[in-house]
Parts: sequence; C-alpha cells; structure tokens
Amino acid sequence: AFEYYDKAVVCFDRVLELANPSDKNYVDALSYAGQVLAKSGKPEEAVSRFNRLVEEDPTNYRIIEEIGYDRLDARDWNGAAVFLALAAQARAKIGAEDFNLFYNMGVAYFQMGKGDEATGAPVDTEALAKSVDYYEQALNLNPDEPQTIRNIVVAYVFMEDWRMAAEWGERYVGVAPDEPDGWRLLTRCYNELGDKEKARRCELRYDELRQRGSSTE
Repeated sequence: AFEYYDKAVVCFDRVLELANPSDKNYVDALSYAGQVLAKSGKPEEAVSRFNRLVEEDPTNYRIIEEIGYDRLDARDWNGAAVFLALAAQARAKIGAEDFNLFYNMGVAYFQMGKGDEATGAPVDTEALAKSVDYYEQALNLNPDEPQTIRNIVVAYVFMEDWRMAAEWGERYVGVAPDEPDGWRLLTRCYNELGDKEKARRCELRYDELRQRGSSTE
C-alpha cells in the first residue's frame, strides 16, 4: 500500500510544480498529498509542505485541521498532534483560537503519554505535561468546562503528581459537585498524599452520590 502512496505523492508534487499557489488545484493537491503522507506515517514531511501555505495565507488552517481530525479519528495520535499543532499556529496568527482544537490536542498527547500495560509502553510524563498545557489553553477559552478539568486531573494521576491532581480535583468538584467520579478521584489523591481526613470526607460524598444514583435507576 505504501508503494501506491509514494506514487500518489509524486503525482501531487507534479501538480504543485505546475499550479500557482493561489489556484484551487494547488491547494487541493497539497491537501491530498498531506493526507497521503499522514496515512503513510510521514506527518512531519507533510507538515513541511504546509508551512509555506500557512505563511502565505493563515486561513488555510482549515485544510490542515481536517487532516488532524482525520488522524485523530484513526487513533494516529502523533499524526493528529503534528497537524493540529500547525493548525493552532495558523489560527493564532489571525486571532481564531478554538477550544475544540486545543482540547483535542490535549487528547492526542494524553493518549501518547498514558502508556499501555498490554504492550508494555511506559508512561511518558513529557507527553502528559503537554496534554495538560493544551487542556489549560482550552480552558482559557472556556474556563469551567468540566470534562477538560477532569482530563487534567486524570493526566496528573497518570504522572502520579498527587498534589496537582488534588488541586485540579477540587476545581473539578467545584464545577461538577454532583458527579461521583470527581469525588472518587479526590479520594485517591488525598489517600496518596496521606491526608486521611480529606480522603474520608471525599469518600463519603462519593458514596452518597453513588447511592443516590442507584436509587434513581
């Protein structure tokens, strides 16, 4: 399959040689070439082709963003992160920052960083830290979005940074006080920190909400 990908890129490159950058054929060929390179595991090479397009017209971020979301749907976390990062840079140039874009960059880096017991892949704290950074950028646009705050808690749990996990856990239960999972996470954080009193308080609240949910089912 990769052999056909390579041949397709050669054809698209020929179109790029012949077309003017302002022509639709040029943009289409670049988009298709980027998709092919991304699917063949060469996202960095694809991004290098888009840099000129973005520099000339940052509004072309939509083309790159679509490829990033395609890679996200395909669970190609690295490819998604590469394309979405370029799209974010282009958006920043025209003041068009987007909550969903930052959120999904956080998702991509979290998936790369959380490790995998089944395959033996270790936790990558650097990738997890990047996920937190992008989640925080998303929160700059929508400060009280509960799922984003919860995702930060979970990222810190994977990093075993219990102090930060507890700090964000308190923020999470502040915006979603009736969500049992927040109190469950806080219970673990405070147990890991050795604060048995706070852990017990959170555990009681968790049990209360869980029982309330069971009685309404």
